[in-house]
Amino acid sequence: MITFQQLLAMKWSSEQLKIYIENTLTAEQIIELNNQGVEHLKSLKSDMGCHQQLGLLDPKDDI
Repeated sequence: MITFQQLLAMKWSSEQLKIYIENTLTAEQIIELNNQGVEHLKSLKSDMGCHQQLGLLDPKDDI
């Protein structure tokens, strides 16, 4: 089980990474990284068959 201190450390690390990215990358680089992340999630969704348990399926797609 994860402790509160571990969770807090992860949150702090995430915030520090966001600050680093904002201060070192151009807007175009940030957009490209975001687009790569979106493509990766789409690939995962396709590979895993859109499992709702993983939160990869949008409710509007569940028809």
